Amino acid sequence: MNRPGEKSPEAAAIDTAAAELLDGYGKEMTATKRLKWITAAATVHIPAVSHAGITLITHRGVIRSVAASDVDSLVIDNIAQRYLQGPCFGVPTEQRIWRVDDVNSETRWPVFTQEVLSQTSVRSMLSIQLFGHSDGGAVLNLYAERPNAFDEETEEISLTFAAHAAMAIETDRRTRARREPLVDRDLIAQATGVLMERFNIDAPAAFVLLTQLSAKYRQVLAETADRVLNTNAT
Repeated sequence: MNRPGEKSPEAAAIDTAAAELLDGYGKEMTATKRLKWITAAATVHIPAVSHAGITLITHRGVIRSVAASDVDSLVIDNIAQRYLQGPCFGVPTEQRIWRVDDVNSETRWPVFTQEVLSQTSVRSMLSIQLFGHSDGGAVLNLYAERPNAFDEETEEISLTFAAHAAMAIETDRRTRARREPLVDRDLIAQATGVLMERFNIDAPAAFVLLTQLSAKYRQVLAETADRVLNTNAT
């Protein structure tokens, strides 16, 4: 028997294997490929899991599938979005883990579960919150094709994959945050050059013109710069 807080041998082995694989391959992967790899690996290494997906949910309740092991995961996301029901909507706001032991007898989301039964082979679900904040959240969804497929040990193993998925999303977010100001400055510089050439004006005058166009279009400066670069008329 494991001590309180101690991982089972199976969970510890999977944790080590996942970390080694991500260290070996993850550095060469984009965030999208890494998340796709995590969903595929989940169907291989987590007992009973046949389908897996990673879903982003905005604060307005809009669902976006960012990785999926197969079509069934995408179908379930589409059902959840259509009816605004399902574990995806419960996890980010209430608790970290949602488990549906038997889709046939689930009563919290009647329309959602009926559609899942009719459109997929999924019969039990495990959804784990990756993160949640005022802008929305992200969830790792795991699906099995038999009822009562998940237990505490399965949850323990699944948390390892959830941790790696959360890390991949957060790393990508930080990378984008660092990169966007550089991209914006480059766009503005290029657009300023285009306006200088088009109107035969110097750099300060071109920048003033760009800011005036930004006010006219009610856009941030970088968006207007992109518009200048992608149109023949301003």
